[in-house]
Parts: sequence; structure tokens; C-alpha cells
Amino acid sequence: MDVLTEQLNLDVLPLPVRCVHCGAEANYDLARQNYHCLFCGKSTPVQQPLRYAQAWQERQLGLLRRQLWDAEAALYRCPGCGAVTLSARATPADCAFCGSELQRGAMSRDLDLPTLALPFVLSAEDARRALKSWVGKNRLQKEARRVEKAADRLEACYLPCELLRGPMRFQVTRRACARSYSCRGNAEDVLVNSSAQVDSLLLSAVEPFDWRPVRAFGPELLGEARLKLRDLPEALLEHRIDGELATHQLGAVERKLRSSDLQLQPDRGQALCLSVLVPVYLLTVEGTRVMINGQTGRVAVSRDKRVRSHQWLMEPLILSLLATLFWIYASAGNLELFILGTAASVVLIFALLGGERGERLHRRLFRIRDPLTERYEGRFFTSAPPETDGGSTDGLRFYEAPDGEAVPVEIRYYTARRIGLFLLFTLGVLALPWLLSVAITALRALFGAEVRLAGIETAYGAVWYVLALAAVFLGCLSLGRSLLFDHPILYRILPDGSSRPIPPDKSAPGRLSLWVRLRRIFSADTIVGLAFAALVVLIGSVLAMMP
Repeated sequence: MDVLTEQLNLDVLPLPVRCVHCGAEANYDLARQNYHCLFCGKSTPVQQPLRYAQAWQERQLGLLRRQLWDAEAALYRCPGCGAVTLSARATPADCAFCGSELQRGAMSRDLDLPTLALPFVLSAEDARRALKSWVGKNRLQKEARRVEKAADRLEACYLPCELLRGPMRFQVTRRACARSYSCRGNAEDVLVNSSAQVDSLLLSAVEPFDWRPVRAFGPELLGEARLKLRDLPEALLEHRIDGELATHQLGAVERKLRSSDLQLQPDRGQALCLSVLVPVYLLTVEGTRVMINGQTGRVAVSRDKRVRSHQWLMEPLILSLLATLFWIYASAGNLELFILGTAASVVLIFALLGGERGERLHRRLFRIRDPLTERYEGRFFTSAPPETDGGSTDGLRFYEAPDGEAVPVEIRYYTARRIGLFLLFTLGVLALPWLLSVAITALRALFGAEVRLAGIETAYGAVWYVLALAAVFLGCLSLGRSLLFDHPILYRILPDGSSRPIPPDKSAPGRLSLWVRLRRIFSADTIVGLAFAALVVLIGSVLAMMP
């Protein structure tokens, strides 16, 4: 029997993970895929902390329900937003999430309670001081003037969350691609809001929290603050956890694969998932919500209105501006050529890069420029975010199974041969009108026509050259990314750190026709319209160049 099983009691928390051999803290090691102890050098299988955390939480939950029943804690429900809270006070204030008057409810022995909690560091006076400091820096905003009048209504509250830590696996896919990648990483204290009334953006804005002082939740904490119970449906909570984990790793995966428009599907079966309470101060006034980190005093305030985001427009707008500047130079005062070239370029750019993307509606917070704050002798001072003892510093590793067994790999996309083929393809597309003119002229000469190849006017293909170059460039931004994603160059990472190329026939290339790729990126009408326009310009260029 290992050390942790022998010590299954309320004094040994499931966080941080402990070594099963000596009981010291163990960090997850991505290379070994287990928890490695820096004290004794031995490893702990990932299944052991999972079993211990499950047993500890079940035992703690049963004890906690009995303690709350004996302590006669009061349960309150909000008729406005549906929030359910626990409080030691007989007559608590109004709802901290919508401002409605709370109604006393009947206690239950099967409440869904968290088992771990972070204690408050800041007092209510500290929180008001932090909020007034924020108001002073944003006094011109109506939200700042609004919350300043209600600063005395700040209320301490424990928010229910799910804390994830440990090994994670992801399946990475991309729109208009057939291939998927498998990668593994380490979730380092990913916090997911499990309350329907709490704005997850606000909670993310006041993070991070320092998890070193975490403790078992007990009824005595109700004297410090109100406790918000989890009310998010199980299916919706699972979806939110997956979304938070995917967002947490998306940037690193995009940098590794040098691609965007990725979708991540997490598998968190081996990660610790603990129900925790985090300390915050809340205030809701006239639609404006305020949240203050109960440890550091960091302030987050939401704006009243939702805003529409058109971020997808940035790339085509910048390219359209560059195309316009080019045609100003290339047209040399010819107004008709400038209008024709600019209009064709802009239509082509938006058709290729627009895809099926559109506007997005989202809430916006006030940007937090201040670093985190901490209290010392009644005053606030700035500091860096609390340090965490992470595991592997590699971040992510990708795995493939060329011989049936998953092995770590390095993924590359560009080689000298591929770049050379791309340049040849580009030259072929640009020279297509000239090549067709040469072929037609040669056929006419064979049938007795008096024509010469030297009579071909290559300058009359200028419109084709410009549009074809833009089409090739933009095609690489859309279709080219899809093709590369499905056909990577894989290198197996050996135990000594070196790499060895994997044969292309074992890299499982994606099987997807060109037409299917185009249909997944563009609509059928867009494809037909672009093809017709290209055909018209090509025929016109060939006829203009013919001697």
C-alpha cells in the first residue's frame, strides 16, 4: 500500500499532487508522462492522483454536508437570476449578481458542494480601496462614475469553479482538411467558471489566483463570505470545460503547426478536476458588473453593451489597400486601368479570404493595464503574478503512429523541393497566356499562316499577370494552408533528443479531393464566379497578345 492510500484523511489534500513513495510534491513530466518527484527522483503514475482525489472528494463531501446541516446554514434563492447561495447570516443583502431581493429556501442534504477553497486575503476595506483606485484612473467613463456611488455595496463571495491540472490530450483538426493531429500537454491550473450567473470574462480578467494556500472547505468559511452554489447543467459545464481547455492551448498549437483556423478537441480523462471556491468581491449596478480578486485586488469591470467584432475583415482590408496603392503606381494616370484593376483585385481578395466568416457579437471589458496588486501593512503594492511550480517546460508534444505505436514527432511543412515546386507553379500560372499564345501561333504557322513568335505582345497580359499573382498568393493563404496541413513532413524524436525522418508513405497523408477542399472553403457560387472571371481575363489576354 502506497503512502497516499495509507494517509487517506482530511489532512492530506489532493492538491498539490504528492509522490506515492515519499509524500513530497510531484510535478507532471511531459516526457515521462507521469508525475516526477524532485525529492526522491521516483515517478508516480497518473492514475494514482486521480483515484486519491476522487476518494478524498467523496469523503470530504459527505462530511461537509453533515457539518452544514448541523451548523444550520441558510440557503437563499434569487427569483431574478436563479442564483442559489449559502450564508451564515440570517438576513443577507440583495443578490450580488442581479440586485434582486433574495428568498429563504429549504436546506438539502444532497447539495452539490465544492470541497476546496482559497481563503480571502483582502478585507472589504481593501477591496473598496482597490475599486476607488480603478475609478480614479477611469473617471471619464460612465461605468466608473456609476460604480463609485455604489462602492459600499461590494460583497464578498466564494465562486464555484472547476480546477484542472495535469496531463491533457488534444485532437487537432482544421477546416477543409482531412487530417487530424494528436498532441499532449500539461494543464497548469486552468480555472473554469461553473456558475450560470457569473461572467466568465470577468473571472478570467481577475486571474490568476495563487493556489499555494488552498484548504479544505468548511462551514467556518461561511462567516467570511456568501457561498455561490454551482447551478450550471452538467452537459453545459462539460462543454465549457472543453472550450476553456482548447482556448488555453490554442495559441501554442497554432505556433507549433504554423496554422490558424484550428479546432481542438480535448481529452481530459487523466487530468485532475477538482471543485473549488475562489474568493472575489462582486458588485452589480445598472447593468455594470464589477469583480475584484479577493487575493490580489485586481479589478475587472464590464461595459454595458455588447459589441460586434469584424476581425476577419482586417486581412482582406490591408491587402486591398496594398492592391490599390499598386494600381495607382501601375496605371500611370490611366483612370480606366486603375478602376478595372483595383475593382478586380478587391473582389478577388474578399472572395478568397472572406470564406464563410462573419461578424461576432461579444461583451467587452475595460482593459486592465495595471499589474497585479498585493496588500502589505494595509497598503497595496504591485507585483508579478504568483509563481507556480509547473511540470515540463516543453509545453506540447505531438504524437503519430507510423508503425502502429504512438511516438513523439516534430512536424515541418517546408522543404527546398516544395518551395521550388511552388515557384515553378507560380511562373507557370503567370506565363499561361504567353504559353497559350505561343501554342496557337505555332499551330497557325503549321497551317500556313504568316505569323511569327516574335510578334507576340507580352505586355498586353499585364492584367492577367497582376490578378494571377494575387490569386496565387491568396490561394496559398487559403487552399495552400489546407494542403500543407494534410501533408506534413514528420521527424521522429529519438530518446537522445535527435530526430529521424519518417517515410512519406507512413505519414498518413490526408485524402480529400481538390473540389471538396474548395467547397469547404468557398461557396459553389464563389468558385464558379471566380473561374468564369479567370477564363474571361485569360481569353482576353491571349487575344490581345496574339500577333
